[in-house]
Amino acid sequence: MTKSLYQKKRRPSDLLLKIAINGAALLTVIVLAGIILYILINGLPYISWEFLSTSYSESPSGAKGILPMIINTLYIVAIYTSDRHAYRDFIRHLSDSVR
Repeated sequence: MTKSLYQKKRRPSDLLLKIAINGAALLTVIVLAGIILYILINGLPYISWEFLSTSYSESPSGAKGILPMIINTLYIVAIYTSDRHAYRDFIRHLSDSVR
């Protein structure tokens, strides 16, 4: 009988390893969901329209908004989704200029 590359020999350790990997993945998802939930519960009361729509100021009495960060994120997403090759070339150029 010839052995095929597609035949898989099952070992008891395979099941144990599969359970360990799936358990680690589940634990990771639970911890990540807990962190996100904690941030939302404790941070949501501080989010206002002023916080979302004003720019950041360094002065102590100035506004502490995040509008420029939101706009820059939208620019990056638009550039990346419009032309992935141009974005890849741009990143490659940036990394070459840093070296």
